[in-house]
Formats: sequence, C-alpha cells, structure tokens
Amino acid sequence: RGQTLFPYTTLFRSNDRIASDSLSYSISVVDDAFPMIAVLRMTDSLMPDRLFFKGQIKDDYGFSKLEFVVKKTNVSDTSIKDIQRMPLGVGKDASQEFNYSVDLSLIAVNPGDHLKYYFEVWDNDGINGAKSTQSQTFEVQVPTEEEIDQILRTSSSDIQKQADVSISELKKLQEEINEMMRKLVDKKELSWQ
Repeated sequence: RGQTLFPYTTLFRSNDRIASDSLSYSISVVDDAFPMIAVLRMTDSLMPDRLFFKGQIKDDYGFSKLEFVVKKTNVSDTSIKDIQRMPLGVGKDASQEFNYSVDLSLIAVNPGDHLKYYFEVWDNDGINGAKSTQSQTFEVQVPTEEEIDQILRTSSSDIQKQADVSISELKKLQEEINEMMRKLVDKKELSWQ
C-alpha cells in the first residue's frame, strides 16, 4: 500500500512582526486498497449439482456489493454470456463471512456448454469509483452428445462384460454341483463327510 507524506510548517505573525515559534505538520495519505475475497467450495455426494460456498471478504473501508456470477460458453458459439448475477447482501464491517448455495441443475445448459462461476466483491470507494476483486474461478464442462453416447457405450460394454463373467462363473458352479451329485450317487455307502 502506498503512503504519501505532505509535510508543512505554519509560522505565526501579527501585523508588525513574525513570531519565532512555528508548528510543523505532516499529512499522510494512505491509498485505498482493493477488497480481498477467499472462497471454499463444498459439494454433497448425494446431490452433486448442489454446491455450497463459504467465503470471507475484507477491505480497509467496507463494501458496496457482493455478487455470485455465472458465465456460459458453448462449443458452437464462442461468445461468453453472463447468464446469472446474483447479489448477496453485505454489511458495514470491514471483514465479513458469507455462505451461499446454488443448484446447477436449475441453470439452463446444453450439451457442450462450459460454465464458469465465481464471486465478485466491490469496495465502497465513492471518489474514484468502486474497485472490485474476483474470487478464484470454478468451472463445469457439460459433455457433448458424442461424449454422452461414448459414456453410455462404455457403460453398456462394461455391464455386458460383467454379465458374461457372472454367467461363466454360474456355469462353472453348476458343473461342480453336478460332479458332486454324481459322486454321491455312485457311492454305495455315505459317511458323514
């Protein structure tokens, strides 16, 4: 942070003479800092589309606003679209914590879409205009139709392989049971073993 000093001296005088006494002052100007933001993202394994955020914002003089921002791009359309700007309330304190949750399944997406989302905070500087800071950017890539087909084919292939292995094991077990039954029938006297 930059700090500028302005020293000055004041001399007292009356109409007929200058006083030998003086006062020295200095004014220091401290630059207004950018706000700071830190965010932690959490997911629930039972609801993977539901995201939970815990964050902290800090500034030397306070905040004017905090927003959750979602941007979307598509493979076929490379332009970035702001699809959601959700304002969150901020208080008067210079350091604050916030919590937020979002359900990504409620955001309209198409195959091949790429979502980026982050938080942005503005300080309350009214002289030079509010300065903003973004949190780290989180991303989600929606699979294309071809990728979804490939995933389904791979899953079907894996299921078929597992079914083939299970059928093979069942046949082997059936053969062992048949062999034991033949041995039991062929024996004339059976023991407890």
